[in-house]
Amino acid sequence: LTGFTRSLPSVADGEMLHLLRRLARKAPEARLLVLAAYRDRGEEISSELSDTLADLARLDGVARLPLGKLSSEDVGAFIHAAADAEATAELVAALGELSDGTPLLLCELWRQLRESEAVELVDTIRLTQPVAFSPGIYPSSFK
Repeated sequence: LTGFTRSLPSVADGEMLHLLRRLARKAPEARLLVLAAYRDRGEEISSELSDTLADLARLDGVARLPLGKLSSEDVGAFIHAAADAEATAELVAALGELSDGTPLLLCELWRQLRESEAVELVDTIRLTQPVAFSPGIYPSSFK
């Protein structure tokens, strides 16, 4: 399964949703943890996804955990944990706004900022250039 999961797409199609339903049904007897995530943007979801969510809700052992957006405090805590330093209010606000509180996007933006040296650590971690103009700030996977 390890090699298989690395090749999975980040967007679920009908075939992937069918696989998710099958794995979830087999998980208890196979001692398998199946973890799936989707972002509820408040938009209408496909009938395939709706059917899959309904099927999963009927299974024993399935738990649905709604996750909200990260707050400014969460963004600051993430930066502190990643850099072992306090972030400036400007950096926290910029990353919070650009990531819209989405954890995966925050992680990718942080990685890009560090790699492009758009942040520096003195006493606090701060921006060295405006984020909106940082080349390569948006990972190609998020366009």
